[in-house]
Amino acid sequence: MNSKQETQKSSSIFTKMKKLLISDNFIKEEVLPQTSLKSTFKFFFAWNALLGFFVSILVTILLFQKVENFRLTTWNNTVPDFEFSIKNGEFSTNLETPYVITTKDSKSDFLRIDLSDDAKLDKLLVKITQGVLITKKQLFIRDYYSTSNFKFTDLLPVSKLDTNKNEKISREFQLSKKEINTYYQDHKLKIFSYYFLANFIIMVLFLSPLVLLYALFWGIVFWSIGGLFGIKNWTFKKSYSSTIYFILLPIWFLIMIQFWFNTTVPFFTFVVLLILFYLNFSAIKKTQSKT
Repeated sequence: MNSKQETQKSSSIFTKMKKLLISDNFIKEEVLPQTSLKSTFKFFFAWNALLGFFVSILVTILLFQKVENFRLTTWNNTVPDFEFSIKNGEFSTNLETPYVITTKDSKSDFLRIDLSDDAKLDKLLVKITQGVLITKKQLFIRDYYSTSNFKFTDLLPVSKLDTNKNEKISREFQLSKKEINTYYQDHKLKIFSYYFLANFIIMVLFLSPLVLLYALFWGIVFWSIGGLFGIKNWTFKKSYSSTIYFILLPIWFLIMIQFWFNTTVPFFTFVVLLILFYLNFSAIKKTQSKT
């Protein structure tokens, strides 16, 4: 394929995008003349990638704003300058223990660090409905249904063999608020770039087959409605093709609303599809009545 043909192909896709947004003759001019779904799928994947690209940018910016707001307020002002370390299978911290963070309703512990004797484990776990307990030698993660525990000797073996010197060396783990701050400042551009890329790939690749399956249902619905309107040559293939063209805008809008406001709009997709199909069916009916 030469560059001129590629330009024409690209231009055709963007012309359809423009017409989809501003014209009520989209079905008449773009769908009814089609003999196959090939051009529909080409448009779908190009349109889906474009929308996914812009939505992924907005979602990444939103996450960055939330992380920065958390860092500048809650993280800097309320989280203590902690230091954690694991050495020889034992956990230690600079915080005064027992150190406790309760749940919002203050009815149970969300995080408890208690380095006293493990004989008190049963009493300590009772205080946690859903959260984390850290003792001197074990880590407990508890939810409403089960409790998982991990010994620090299993998570981080006491020693490892240095094959060069043929001797065992101690393995240690250290983490502090200062280290986290430094790492974040040094790598935040890379972190959010990776997030954007992962978000884009997941949204576009995994959402595409789900949308196409979802469009099958609405294709059946508007195939029936098109028959009631008396649209000539209105087949299921035409209805499904039209639905694929129309459905991406409301779906990506709902994704943005979900990320931005953490809410959704009931029946939004159905309402948008109903409006678009009604406008296009009405335009087709006017043309048919003139002929």
